[in-house]
Amino acid sequence: MRSILILSAAAIALAGCSQEAAEPAPAEPAEEVAPAPAAAAGPVVGTEYDATYEDGTKVKFTVNADGTYTASGPDGDVKGAHSVEDGKHCFDPEGDGENLGKMCWTAEAADATGTFKATSDAGVTATSVPVTG
Repeated sequence: MRSILILSAAAIALAGCSQEAAEPAPAEPAEEVAPAPAAAAGPVVGTEYDATYEDGTKVKFTVNADGTYTASGPDGDVKGAHSVEDGKHCFDPEGDGENLGKMCWTAEAADATGTFKATSDAGVTATSVPVTG
């Protein structure tokens, strides 16, 4: 009799182990994350561009990840602060001097090659082409 009790207890214990695993509790829905605001059209950080103004003047410029920019053109080299304000790319040259003031540009969306046109708040238009290779 004692053997039957031990075997019965063992059978019950084994039966409990062989049951299907309980289904996991459904995961809580992921918290909805608001999409990041779209980047302003215009220069891509770290890309060098050849810009041509409507009067034919050519300038090379690069916007850097640290919020600065560098540019070189017929009047020499310039560096300063770059920011995006109200969807416009603003360039604020270091130092004082003629024509060295903050200028903001509204850029159109770039085409498949990365080329884009931009118009300054003063109405000047320039086309910027990424320098490759």
